[in-house]
Amino acid sequence: MPEVVQRKRSAKCTRITDGHGSATLSKLHEARTAQRMEAEADALRKANAAQERAQKKAEASEAALAQLGLWRACQGRCVCTGGAAVCVVKGFVLCSYCDTLKG
Repeated sequence: MPEVVQRKRSAKCTRITDGHGSATLSKLHEARTAQRMEAEADALRKANAAQERAQKKAEASEAALAQLGLWRACQGRCVCTGGAAVCVVKGFVLCSYCDTLKG
């Protein structure tokens, strides 16, 4: 005869309706409230991280567009000013496939 093994539920799956008796006595209500608060904090953390990623992506895009503008200005001849200044786009090549600067 095979041995039947019941799967145990994790504490994460505890619901107010689980168990027997009063939810107050078995502290299921407090556990569910704690789970809800943790889920809200996790959702807020994820939203903040997504917003930060979007902001970094926008800043990188702006920097790339500024660098492309400098490269297009210096394409025929270098227009950088100052004797000690080093051209920031020297040696870059425009990729015809993705339209970005490669250096």
